[in-house]
Amino acid sequence: MKMKYDKSGIEGVELITSEVVADTWGKVSYSIADNKTETDNYKAMLARELSLYPPGYLFKAKTDKIILCRDLEFNGEYRAAVPDPYKHALYLSVNGSYGESGAEYLIHVLHHELHHLVEYAVWKNMYFNWGAWNKLNPEVFSYGRGGASSFRDSEPDYYTVTHPLNGFLNLYSMMGGEEDRCELMAFLMSDKERPKLLKYYPGDPILQRKVKFIAEFVNDSYSK
Repeated sequence: MKMKYDKSGIEGVELITSEVVADTWGKVSYSIADNKTETDNYKAMLARELSLYPPGYLFKAKTDKIILCRDLEFNGEYRAAVPDPYKHALYLSVNGSYGESGAEYLIHVLHHELHHLVEYAVWKNMYFNWGAWNKLNPEVFSYGRGGASSFRDSEPDYYTVTHPLNGFLNLYSMMGGEEDRCELMAFLMSDKERPKLLKYYPGDPILQRKVKFIAEFVNDSYSK
């Protein structure tokens, strides 16, 4: 089944729920989203969250296909979402990954992965090494091995908000500049998670500068 949203800001996006869509790398696999209740609940959440963006935002992000599925994998590893900028597509698992399927988690993943597509639309690179962003970090700080490496590690807990260092809400945001920005966007956009950001924001000048920086980047990207 295919459908097009008609809500402001997400018009023209093709929502695919009952067919297999080939990815660029040949590494994405999934099951059809055949649980109607589960899929309908996800659709409602998706429409609500995407409506938070200004009209035409997904067009700017060059995202014209969203594939809803279950048990999503990339190269044999479970994922809650996979962005494919080359096909202008975003794969989303309606049942999350590794047993985590709560609304807060699904919303976080949606906004995080959408921002990866936004960055690719700007730089044609989802792993852009942004010097101006790096300068916002504490002195002598270096990012880790990238977000993908965390899927192979059982420890530590990368995702819980622990504010491990000024400028960072969790350990995952320290894995790479692109993950840092995508995590920050997820916390900014999620009504459920924004309080976690606001808890540390007043006393963290680096986090304050990052929020201002990412907001200006998004606004500038949208206005072009």
